[in-house]
Amino acid sequence: MGTNLDFQKRLQELAARIHQGFAHVTVREAMNELYLWIQEQTGISSLKLRVDPPQFDEIIWESLETFANQRSIGMPFAYILGRVEFYGLELSIGPGVLIPRPETEELTDRATAALEPALAASDSVRVLDLCCGSGCIGIGLANGISRILNKQSHKCTVQIDLSDLSGYALEYARENARKHVFPNIVYRHFQG
Repeated sequence: MGTNLDFQKRLQELAARIHQGFAHVTVREAMNELYLWIQEQTGISSLKLRVDPPQFDEIIWESLETFANQRSIGMPFAYILGRVEFYGLELSIGPGVLIPRPETEELTDRATAALEPALAASDSVRVLDLCCGSGCIGIGLANGISRILNKQSHKCTVQIDLSDLSGYALEYARENARKHVFPNIVYRHFQG
């Protein structure tokens, strides 16, 4: 029982540090993030960690210290994690690209729906995602378009051009496009 109390106490101290440095995150939210971080690092479920935490070596605690330091200066959880779920897809992200928001998913839904008539009437469609960042909108469109194309008998090829001024952001877009390949959809990348 002492192990569980020690574990909880250490986590509470880290959560308090996160909250002190970055007041937008409550202690409770910080605790939840710490549990998620441990789950990411160890594969142990958050529930098991809360009920019966194992004895962790210093490598995990050092990882938690680093995480707490990054969060306490306001670094977003998704940047520390290095990925985010968007439109049912896991996308790599990091500092220098915006973290997609729920409103961005809604925009992607609307754009996908707006493209549906063109997909039914044309042999080829071209989409340009300007200032693409991580490529979330273009790749989300590819996902939605792929579902539409799978339902229709008419075959259409789609080219999605991902463009950004930032070469750094474009690297994320390239990586994400490589991870999410869909039939009849071709990605092209442009800087500028």
